[in-house]
Amino acid sequence: MDSVRAKTKDMRFRNKRTLSIILVCFGVGLLWCMYQFSMIQDVSKFETTVNDVRIFDISGQHLFDHTNKIGDILRIPNSDKDSSLQISRTALQRYNTYTKIDVSDENRFFSINNSKLEIQLGTFSVGDTLKVNIMLYDRSGSPIRTGGDFVRIWMREKSTKSNVSGYTIDHGNGTYTGVLTLPWPGSPEVMVSVSNTREHVSFFLNTTETYGLLFELRAQFISADGKYKLDTECSPLSQGLRTCYDNYACNLTAMNYGIPWFCCKPNSKHLDCEDMKKVKLDSEANYFTSDMLTVAETRHMRFPPIKIRVNEAAVSSLKSPSVTCYDRARGDTWEDTIPAGYYHNNHWINLHCTPTFRSGSYTSCFKNKRFVILGDSNSRGTFVQLVILSNSEFKTRDYVKGAHWHDLLQADNKDLNLELMWAPHNSPLFVTDFQGLETMRSAGSWLDEISNDRPIVVVIHFYYHLSKSTLEVYKAMVKDAREALVRLWKRAPDTAVFIQGPHSITYKSVYEPLDYIRRCYSQIWYETLKGLHEKIVYLDWWDMTAGSENVNVHPSPEVQMDLAQVLMSYLCPSH
Repeated sequence: MDSVRAKTKDMRFRNKRTLSIILVCFGVGLLWCMYQFSMIQDVSKFETTVNDVRIFDISGQHLFDHTNKIGDILRIPNSDKDSSLQISRTALQRYNTYTKIDVSDENRFFSINNSKLEIQLGTFSVGDTLKVNIMLYDRSGSPIRTGGDFVRIWMREKSTKSNVSGYTIDHGNGTYTGVLTLPWPGSPEVMVSVSNTREHVSFFLNTTETYGLLFELRAQFISADGKYKLDTECSPLSQGLRTCYDNYACNLTAMNYGIPWFCCKPNSKHLDCEDMKKVKLDSEANYFTSDMLTVAETRHMRFPPIKIRVNEAAVSSLKSPSVTCYDRARGDTWEDTIPAGYYHNNHWINLHCTPTFRSGSYTSCFKNKRFVILGDSNSRGTFVQLVILSNSEFKTRDYVKGAHWHDLLQADNKDLNLELMWAPHNSPLFVTDFQGLETMRSAGSWLDEISNDRPIVVVIHFYYHLSKSTLEVYKAMVKDAREALVRLWKRAPDTAVFIQGPHSITYKSVYEPLDYIRRCYSQIWYETLKGLHEKIVYLDWWDMTAGSENVNVHPSPEVQMDLAQVLMSYLCPSH
């Protein structure tokens, strides 16, 4: 009897141990599953699968209603097709609508926690197209019924340092379709974010239309004998000035090379408008409202990553086409499809042309040329990379962070008879110390003085500084550049011209809605330079920086070098 009891007790122990092991295994498995889908569960209340579609959903339904019930341009889809491989050029047409958006009810603002995604299930192969349905909801849990928010989609695989940027279609009713090309095999993550909401864009545009700028710029007036100095508020809009003595503003547009510029007249009998000598940023003054700061905090809100599996197909990964960048029609660069390329194993693969050079070919490409790079600190980054590629030496002091970044920079390589220069654009330019006007000049004024004793290469990049101002300022800058290029081609018809497009910036202190602004800037360049596209290369920098999740105002030197090499590929044939 005792032996039976012992056996029974032993059996119960083994059963309990077995059950414990099963529970532990189940718990480990559950934890693993929770780990895999924890971020997804933060987004939605549950996950379901319907007709081979993986749904991360909340309670309630978002109606896919494409009917335009309101005469509002934000309700008009930006594409009437299932896909739009080219960037939509409707940003300027939407401008006035953004300024009139009702932003009084915060419950109607976008909520990441209430929104949802739908992604197709199944096996994917290299070259396939992946589509994601994105449905935006507001803070009250109701579906957003109007378009105009800016949604990004990209894919990354951190273990192989691979990434690719996609595009989204705005259906005009709070729903979006994200589209990705799958260029490499592996187990990448699909990433989606709402980068700028329509309320964010609205606050920004209304602020710049009121004050001309987001941050206050000041001019320093200095008497001829240097005894008297005063600084006053400046703006591209005379009506945007808040602190003018007796409401009197100096119109300094002519001094600013035709770009609108007004500063309060100094309250001194010893100083007049003509005594304006320097400009700087007032780091303690801005035109933000508390509402704008609140809305801007919702920028670049990411949905949790969704992992997929991509198998090899007929090709192991997508390759560059056979045509070289040098042989590609310049006009085609203005009509580029998305993606422009992708990073794989930390190497940029161009999907529009082949940029390959053999060792030493850059030397022949640089020989007997003059490079003129104009714009802001990111065009200065291109200048630095070209100096490195050409083994040139600085003739002026190298860039040092602080007071002298805006100084004129020059370099040369005497063995190659090569000269390079970089110069900043004119106001508005947000320098932290008072900067003299000697180098703060328009692109047109620089180009008019360039000697044509050798072939000229021009690179122009207007972006981040101007994003703090009105679109009218940007249009004036681009128009000035176009007119100067036409004049330059008359005396130097072989001049090669590159327009360096905007890049992705997601730094936390950047409050400008750059996803909207970059579309405006691309459209302004496109429309202003019509008739000249066949003579100019448009260097689209967005896909290279958005896919690689660039955060800072300045992309990494490695990404800057990748852009410089693409530029050189268009400039010279491979050997």
